[in-house]
Amino acid sequence: KILIAVLALLPAVGAFVAPSAPAARAAPLQGIMDAGIGPETGGKMFDPAGFTKFTDDRYIGWLRAAEIKHSRVAMLATFGWILQENGGGLIKYHDAAGALVTLPNNPIEALKTMPNGGFFQIVFTIGCIELWHETQKPHYMSGGTPGLVFNPFNVEPSLDAQNKELKNGRLAMWGIMSFFAAEFVPGSVPGYPF
Repeated sequence: KILIAVLALLPAVGAFVAPSAPAARAAPLQGIMDAGIGPETGGKMFDPAGFTKFTDDRYIGWLRAAEIKHSRVAMLATFGWILQENGGGLIKYHDAAGALVTLPNNPIEALKTMPNGGFFQIVFTIGCIELWHETQKPHYMSGGTPGLVFNPFNVEPSLDAQNKELKNGRLAMWGIMSFFAAEFVPGSVPGYPF
């Protein structure tokens, strides 16, 4: 019983410890989270889960790179979903019976009927891009620019361009999630299908 009482008091001990200020960001990663700050985030860094309060700069670089990658995938997925639903599935393939067909307009049905070879082509392409990105020097966890995948002219994107990409990407992540929610939970997204 004494052990339980002592263990119950342990969380209260933290009240007697002076709060520590977050450590200053290292120079190479100082501007890593500058993009995405705007009036919609109250002029503060967008960090609704509070990850930056208990992590180091290397992990923050990884988080920003992950956000950018997911944003780009979501923007492509949202565009692809809208294109597919509006009859944009123009690429023909041979089905199991050998007939030349196109994918259905419903994106979920298109995923179900896509031949395995097409799925593996997508995974292989993504794997090659990811491998190339992760081997760039300096790595984004060691002072490199997160999300800078293809830059043939070696031009550093402006803060305005980074803001636009992040904000559009965040919106696209919500957009593609709403498409899936509307597909699997009818009535969950008001006005869908439009």
